[in-house]
Amino acid sequence: MRCIFCKTKTTFFRKSCPACAKVVAIVDKAGGQVGLGDLVDLFAAEGLTREQVDTVLDAELGGEPTIRDRLTAQMANALMLGLGMPGR
Repeated sequence: MRCIFCKTKTTFFRKSCPACAKVVAIVDKAGGQVGLGDLVDLFAAEGLTREQVDTVLDAELGGEPTIRDRLTAQMANALMLGLGMPGR
């Protein structure tokens, strides 16, 4: 079996490797709630490299938007709500 993000070899029951799973978990936990600087600090605290993070954030899976696109949309909506404008 291969990781759906970086294509490295994984175990039979896993869709992603441990490094890519960490990136996804961090984005799911903190995405849209923290700024980009804080998000970078979270990635660095977990020992992830820029290449590992970029690979996951830019992966296009099944014609869906990339995680980077979804993260940007969440942050923009949070900013709009903070400014008193209705979000979508």
